[in-house]
Amino acid sequence: MGLAARERHVGMIKLFPWLELVAAMRFRMVFDIKKLAVAGVGLLVLQLGWAILARWLDPSPTHVTLVFEPEMRDLYSRPFWDPGAIVNRLGSPFWWTATTILWSTARSGAPSLVVRGVLAFLWMDIVAAIAGGVVCRMIMVEIARGERIGIRQAFRFVRKRIFVFLLAPLCPALLVLFFSALIALYGLVFRIPVIGPVVGAIGLVVPLALGLCMAISGVLLLLGWPFFIAAAASGADDPLDAFSRVFSYFQQRLGSLVVPAAYAWLSGMIGLAFLRLLEQYTLRLAAQNLWTSGIDAADRSFAFFGFGAGTGLAGLLHDGWMIAIQLLVDGWIWCFYAVAACYAYVWMRGSVDGSPWDDVDGHARHVQPEDRAFTSAR
Repeated sequence: MGLAARERHVGMIKLFPWLELVAAMRFRMVFDIKKLAVAGVGLLVLQLGWAILARWLDPSPTHVTLVFEPEMRDLYSRPFWDPGAIVNRLGSPFWWTATTILWSTARSGAPSLVVRGVLAFLWMDIVAAIAGGVVCRMIMVEIARGERIGIRQAFRFVRKRIFVFLLAPLCPALLVLFFSALIALYGLVFRIPVIGPVVGAIGLVVPLALGLCMAISGVLLLLGWPFFIAAAASGADDPLDAFSRVFSYFQQRLGSLVVPAAYAWLSGMIGLAFLRLLEQYTLRLAAQNLWTSGIDAADRSFAFFGFGAGTGLAGLLHDGWMIAIQLLVDGWIWCFYAVAACYAYVWMRGSVDGSPWDDVDGHARHVQPEDRAFTSAR
């Protein structure tokens, strides 16, 4: 890269700092069968655990929609270009996480709902720490070194730092519980005879302020969860280190992520639409060619385009294959978020702390400016 071009890059980055992140993002690494396999297995384990909790503690229909339930199957029966289905599927990590957080902080309704929410949150934390940690570690090494590591190597790293992966997301969760306890403690003021209600009403600003802090902590947990995993995958020393890094980066660079987030969301919608197109036409072509062998209409319908139409072992196996395909799509979505979070974390870390993009576990290799123009322009 010539001197003039490099100066133009420097000028553009000074005007639009987020341009460096947009230019650096490479979503093609999502299409890695190893990452998709880890994410798919993790999602299956996560949803099976949630299903057990739903049937055990709260058999009502108001539970998280799972990939193998009728509501979710309807989304997959829509055309691949259906905007509602795409937005619903692409936003599923946020919907699931938000629902789990709300369950764990609920104070009304059946006590079993609160217990189920807390257990669902803890189960999600465990699965995200292991499966998400493995995926993010693979992504971080690929971003920093341009190398691909295996599942076993990434899992060994996660196992050594498992408490960082597990406890980092619990820091904002503990803040939520702390502010909740303070609000409950303030409620005792209203129980003071005679003057309690008046005194409590005068100082109502206190629980309102604590409620605001509680809401901010919940939002930090919702938005920061993938960044906590990314921080742990990049070698954060301990859970507090990972939490403090993400909190500090959000304070200084959260506004700068608006445009990159919009770019990532648009890229995700295009990628998911393509993946759904590939999924639907793969099934359709397979079905059309199988029809030539004389399979009757009933077999065709449940074998490739529906759930539960068949009976016995054959129907169960067909449903299992459909679930596997849908888990593959869901795994792609969660891997996509992991890639976006890892890139955003590396960019925020570099812009705030000055760490090079190829710094992982405190070790960086020298990168020529012409090899990474946007990074060197800092």
